Amino acid sequence: MMTKYLSLFALALFSYSCTCSNCDKRLENDIPAYIVEAADKFIISRVGQDFYDNYIYPDYVRTKAVPPYYHMYYILRMVETDFINEQVYFTLDEKGNIVEEFDVVGVPDCMEEPADCEFNIRKEQALEIAKREKLVEGIKPWDIAFMWSSDLGKYVWHILSTTRESGSGDFYKASGQEIIIDPNDGKILKQREWDIF
Repeated sequence: MMTKYLSLFALALFSYSCTCSNCDKRLENDIPAYIVEAADKFIISRVGQDFYDNYIYPDYVRTKAVPPYYHMYYILRMVETDFINEQVYFTLDEKGNIVEEFDVVGVPDCMEEPADCEFNIRKEQALEIAKREKLVEGIKPWDIAFMWSSDLGKYVWHILSTTRESGSGDFYKASGQEIIIDPNDGKILKQREWDIF
């Protein structure tokens, strides 16, 4: 528990520090306690109490009330890794229910799929898997990101290879290949061609 408080302090100090002198008061004034409680319960129902206690932190700066909705923001941060520092967000209505027309981002259903909260594959391993799967080298270094996949409802390693690129702005065109890797076991979740034209 002490680790969580130390990481929260460091995170607030270096990454998400408030620019206002009363950020906590802003959250209290704009977001009723029952909404905060409903948001916490929603996350815990999906990731479990231990995961929530150790890795999920409220983001007071981004959380806001826009009647009739409450846009709730959190941060998923694992201090023992160098790649997990992700935004978590979703929207509640005035009764504290999830608003379905807004995305739920960054909250895997680990109660249903416990492996979705285990991130065993590091960046270097993901790159090795992409090489093994013969992802085309391309014309520039691969783009790699640990990110939330709304399509899959889980975190993934996403590696993008660019084979053709021209123009800029509205005239930008490119194509290549991408591979999506499960960060728990290294399984290939998707591999396909991509185009921007």
